[in-house]
Amino acid sequence: MSQVGSKFFVKAENKHKAFESLQELYSLEDCKVFEDAMDYLNWNVEVDKNYNVVKVDFMAENLRDDYEIFEAISPFVESGSFIEMLGEDGRRWRWLFNGETCKEKFARIVWD
Repeated sequence: MSQVGSKFFVKAENKHKAFESLQELYSLEDCKVFEDAMDYLNWNVEVDKNYNVVKVDFMAENLRDDYEIFEAISPFVESGSFIEMLGEDGRRWRWLFNGETCKEKFARIVWD
């Protein structure tokens, strides 16, 4: 399984709320900030000079219920963000963020 692409943005002022949402779901005793939590959950995040999250990268071979992660933090992810994944079976899907929720959509390939 691999990440195909993404456009992902969390404002610096929303990172703590996103972190708190993750703490409600997972045991994150060793994590102090959002970046630590995402790293623990196998997602590396990159921040810009203003501490906004501007990139996310999958760092494992297999997913757990990662949709649960993104559903939890979805109110804090900017609308228009997405993460596109490719499964070992060739299936493609995206997690799409609208500023309130996260939707999982599967690709349909059509050959002309």
